[in-house]
Amino acid sequence: AAQISAVMHAEQPGFVEAEGELEKTYHASQRILRAAVDTKTARRAEFALDLSETQLGPYVTRYASNGSAMLVAGHCGHVSLFDWRRAALACEIHLNETVRDARLLHSDALFALAQRKYVYIYDRNGVELHCLRYVQKPTHLEFLPAHFLLAAVAEAGVLSYTDVTSGEILAELRTRMGRACATALNPWNACVHIAHGNGTVSLWSPTSSTPLAKMLCHRGSVSALTVLPDGQRMATAGFSDAKVKLWDLRMWREMHTFDSFRAPTNMTASQRGILALAMGPHVHLHRTDADTLANTRQPQRAKGTRNVVAPYLKHTFGGQIVENVEFCPFEDILGVGHSAGMSSLLVPGAGEPVFDSRVANPFETKTQRREREVKALLDKLSPATIGLNPEFVASIDQNPAARLQEVRAAEKAANDEMLKHRLEKKRARGRSKIAKALARKRKNIVDEATERLRKRHADEREQRAAAARKRARLTAKGDQDGGDGDQDDNDHGSSKQPEALARFFKRKPAHQR
Repeated sequence: AAQISAVMHAEQPGFVEAEGELEKTYHASQRILRAAVDTKTARRAEFALDLSETQLGPYVTRYASNGSAMLVAGHCGHVSLFDWRRAALACEIHLNETVRDARLLHSDALFALAQRKYVYIYDRNGVELHCLRYVQKPTHLEFLPAHFLLAAVAEAGVLSYTDVTSGEILAELRTRMGRACATALNPWNACVHIAHGNGTVSLWSPTSSTPLAKMLCHRGSVSALTVLPDGQRMATAGFSDAKVKLWDLRMWREMHTFDSFRAPTNMTASQRGILALAMGPHVHLHRTDADTLANTRQPQRAKGTRNVVAPYLKHTFGGQIVENVEFCPFEDILGVGHSAGMSSLLVPGAGEPVFDSRVANPFETKTQRREREVKALLDKLSPATIGLNPEFVASIDQNPAARLQEVRAAEKAANDEMLKHRLEKKRARGRSKIAKALARKRKNIVDEATERLRKRHADEREQRAAAARKRARLTAKGDQDGGDGDQDDNDHGSSKQPEALARFFKRKPAHQR
């Protein structure tokens, strides 16, 4: 049993290794690689679609979560869904409309298309099921399988979340940073990463109207973005500097960077961490494991020099422009969508050899697919579980008061740091003097001098109030003593009034005199 387990559960993936220092792995062509593998894998690596005569490209390639189905969508409206292992076509539709992005949902039974004006959802027979009209001119689509949410980014920079089980919209969030350059889904915490033209990458959740985090990754626009399957690392590519950077999402800092000969337009990561870059007609693949990064890291480089790293593998599609790259789950296959159709590349060590049939089964039957859908719906997560740290769901806050005090202290420190660098506002005449400015700064500072001043002011207020009460008692007593005088002096009002003003006072009736 141990020998069978060792054979079936391979812990180390098989990569292409060079025999000597002069031999490079990227010199191995696809013809050499296909000749070195078994017949079944070689036949799958030769799968391609030549659609150059249709002139409906470029095409986008998407795989199902278990790798059994493939969705190919052309920019001019040619969409096909089929089982690529058996070359069995499920549906083929011609929309005669622009398709900017395509995404398979929880299974190959449903897929969504970002068309010219709205987002449409179709079934495996090509029948339109739903139209999301509140998403105007969508550009990117992402699907959250554990939450059954479809995230769509519009051309105006509006991120919307839709529950595909009920069809209702959960949130519409305005990024306020213009059109999105690229999007990616973090499989660990289900946050949507959006790359912007100002070089920043923002992380979003449907329960927050503001981004959970923002990172300045490049000095110019971000041309490509992807999140590695472990959810702890993110790869970005800059348009102006043509740099590819690997980021640690736990420490929010840069781990590794290297230069490419041109800016990548699309990138993706395999289950084993191989990074694929699409650059015009070229496709380069880089390994991101710790040993490879340690060997390629240069300790010190002269200013102005480029850190060019040799790729793991590379391939060139002559005369074609690569639109997107997508790894097939549980296979060493890279699907490449380009202007002439779709092609497959053999990438040893890309796929995960061990799969969990309860999560994704590449060989599942129709009955198993139905059971998996029912279980997934029963285990559907709430949107409130989406956050930077998803481990808080199963944790218990032992001391909420201390945690609240810690959060408030962190907020106060951040606000103090922001107010420290804030410029003083120009105020009216006499209010911009140094004494007034210092008094405003010390308004919320409580120290010993402030306590003494507040105590003195309180004592003064108490003394003024006591003096006012004393004056009121004396006034009331004087009025009472003056009321026992001569009655004739009060015929025209008060005896204290002058005689010249007696005609202005009301005279008492005769029966009251």
